[in-house]
Amino acid sequence: MDINCDMGEGISLADCLSDNQLMPYITRCNIACGGHAGSEAIIRETILNAKRHKLSIGAHPGYEDKANFGRKSLDQSVERTVESVQKQLECFFEIARQCEVKVDHIKLHGALYNDIENSENSRSENELGRRLVKLFQSDYDQVLILGLAQGQLAHLCKNSGLIFFGEAFIDRRYLANGKLSPRNISGAVIQDAEQASAQALNLIEKKPIETLDGHSILIEAQTLCIHGDNPAALGILQAIQSRSKINH
Repeated sequence: MDINCDMGEGISLADCLSDNQLMPYITRCNIACGGHAGSEAIIRETILNAKRHKLSIGAHPGYEDKANFGRKSLDQSVERTVESVQKQLECFFEIARQCEVKVDHIKLHGALYNDIENSENSRSENELGRRLVKLFQSDYDQVLILGLAQGQLAHLCKNSGLIFFGEAFIDRRYLANGKLSPRNISGAVIQDAEQASAQALNLIEKKPIETLDGHSILIEAQTLCIHGDNPAALGILQAIQSRSKINH
């Protein structure tokens, strides 16, 4: 059971303590690179905590927009977005090198993650996706890429020879089209530990999950994600552990 968690998204080193509480229950962490959240000091502290817990460590770049936590699409050129992601990754990989850890994976954050998946263009014409994949292929071809299972980024990465892990979400509701329900819709974020752990177990056992718009879908994923900024994250992870012990 591979579980990844978005971390390093606090405003002070004290916030790293909350992340540290979650680490015993996950296998990999995606650490903010200072764009949508975090700082060099927080990156370093989170990497060192993850190293102590023997977690796979990943970079989590997003739009440089801390005011909106990277969850709002920015009206900027593809070139500027790619340059920003490149800068964030270079900073992250340098800190990881100083901490003597290998960077296992890269996962995009928030609106940047969604903008690739929600592109109105066809997969072959998704310029933002293609340019980011070209960056990954050029500078990080040995690094695993995490993204939406069966989505546009998955298609682009696989066509470029990159290793891709499709993810499904423990604490988010889906729509019938397989995309995440927007956060501004009531019920889009799951904070009930029993509901979230039930969804997680269904995903692990490759069973359908209920969507927010009244359907059921089957998602095949290699890793499950929980958001570290979800106040219920610890309780959800503990419920998953409890349920998995009962079921197995």
